[in-house]
Amino acid sequence: MNHFNLKSLIFYGVAISSVLVLFKTVTVYGENNLKAPPAINGRYRLTLSENLPNW
Repeated sequence: MNHFNLKSLIFYGVAISSVLVLFKTVTVYGENNLKAPPAINGRYRLTLSENLPNW
């Protein structure tokens, strides 16, 4: 039984290529459109809508 026939190689080639193209597309989108907020003296202020109990 030969597992390396042409159909299998084409299937795996297309599957791997699709994942790589999808990863590249998401990476480019993230680098262009998703930005982290700038650091403010290394601290961020957290405002809570309710008081939390002290543990």
